[in-house]
Amino acid sequence: MPRPLAPPTRDDVDPEDRADYDTALRYWSAMFVTGDAVDISVSPWASAMMHSPRFSVARSQLSTLLRTAPDRAGTFSHADREFVGMVIGRHLKTNAVSAIHASDAVAVGVRPEAIQALYAGRDEDLTEHERSLAVFIREVVDGRLSDSSFDDMQRRLGTRGVVEYIYYITMIWTVMRQVQAFGATEPSDEEVLQIVGGLSGQGA
Repeated sequence: MPRPLAPPTRDDVDPEDRADYDTALRYWSAMFVTGDAVDISVSPWASAMMHSPRFSVARSQLSTLLRTAPDRAGTFSHADREFVGMVIGRHLKTNAVSAIHASDAVAVGVRPEAIQALYAGRDEDLTEHERSLAVFIREVVDGRLSDSSFDDMQRRLGTRGVVEYIYYITMIWTVMRQVQAFGATEPSDEEVLQIVGGLSGQGA
């Protein structure tokens, strides 16, 4: 079967997995709607995940937990959360999630200019907080997190916050690699930057 995989129907999965299939379908359907119709096939990643309903349910629960973590005090902010995808995408030279997340990032307070600086490789144009986040995120992804970076982020986010941020960073890294492995078509840098440019002045 060629990639990207078409989503399975309920009858395609094992009977013992159908309750999880229904749960997973409700989760993904809330994200991927075309007009008045649910269409998870617009996301090759979600479509592939539906072939393993139990994994899909577990993955959706983790995603919800980490995506809503900033709603509590003592952890990273929603802007810090969305900045992760922008930094990792540039660090790994992939736009696997960048186009989808660019508008979300700006909406929660990520500066369009910060995203543009990441694409241009100009860390000097980032704020001090943005640079600290970018260094921390890259070091986590590369498996070389320094004590100084960890201590700095612990001061900024608190102990629970730095733990949750590492969880979130590594989750987004796996999502990007999964999206690529499942055969999604990535937009070009120019397409992403065009989206970001159109969002200038619309931040929170």
